[in-house]
Amino acid sequence: MRSGIGGICDIGTIAASALPLDEVAVAFGGKAAGLVRLQRSGFRTPPTWFVPPQVGLGIIDVTTLDLQVSRWAVRSSSANEDGEQRSYAGLFSSELAVVATAVPDAVARVRASGANSRLRAVYDLVDHGPIPVVLQPFLDAELAGVWIGDGAGGGVLEWSSAGTDAVVAGTVTPARELWRSEEPLGGNALRVAGREMGAGCLAVERAMGEACDLEFCVHAGQLVWLQCRPVTAFVPSGVAGQSNGEVVVSGIAAAAGISRGRPRVVLSHDDEAWAAGDILVVRYTSIEWVPLMTEASAVVTDIGGGLSHAAIISRELGIPCVTGTGTGTQALADMAWVTVDGDGGRVFR
Repeated sequence: MRSGIGGICDIGTIAASALPLDEVAVAFGGKAAGLVRLQRSGFRTPPTWFVPPQVGLGIIDVTTLDLQVSRWAVRSSSANEDGEQRSYAGLFSSELAVVATAVPDAVARVRASGANSRLRAVYDLVDHGPIPVVLQPFLDAELAGVWIGDGAGGGVLEWSSAGTDAVVAGTVTPARELWRSEEPLGGNALRVAGREMGAGCLAVERAMGEACDLEFCVHAGQLVWLQCRPVTAFVPSGVAGQSNGEVVVSGIAAAAGISRGRPRVVLSHDDEAWAAGDILVVRYTSIEWVPLMTEASAVVTDIGGGLSHAAIISRELGIPCVTGTGTGTQALADMAWVTVDGDGGRVFR
């Protein structure tokens, strides 16, 4: 293993070493372990460097890594992140499109995100301490997306030209594709580099031997894999249950379950009208809403897909979630009680 610049290690050296993946996760975090796993299986990842929590980083160190990189992605990689039981999806910080001179400060902020309020709200964790960081060139993607497999030769694929960060942040309602029995449902499947993207995701799963939560982008015409982690909670089938109520809005079935309660359209994180047990109704599934999500009986959004960070956290919390309704914040604003059907992706009286 190359110590590199002050203990910084490049992915190629770690992938070529005999270091077991569990030891990679301990030293460099869960995100790093997933990237090493991809590279060892022959899948293209970005040039990547791992920065342990105890290693200092200066501007000269950053420019020495790669003089050709004008903007960087600074990503969290906690040892607990991207695990089999908990994803910690979006709960730690990452910073994108960071210029070289600003990378050391960005690294410091990401390292310190182990003590943020989102972690305390979801997992009652006070402080993870400084966490490892992953450094990569920031890629201007022509297209980016997410896949979550179902463990049975299928899964859900979501993508957008707005970038992976927009898809996982829930700030866009992405294009969506369902796969069953290794085939897309419906025609016009997304193709990347001459191959159906869903088939490519299934190929990764076969190599990993399990259902995967994958992030990818297309950069300069090439498919690049950005993340590989186990699926912690499967996406609902989207099949609606029986109901005699009037459907008010419908969207994407993002987290299973049925809940009846008072819808509360929330515009800020400290809305005084909010009460535990309310149905959280927001424009999009920003991870910043997580402290309220832990108190909500269900979540409904105007914008966003079923594979966003907040949708994943909803599934891990076990609360129904319907995303991408388009008009939920308007349609539900004056209603006293509604039922959220997270299995079928609808809200009814």
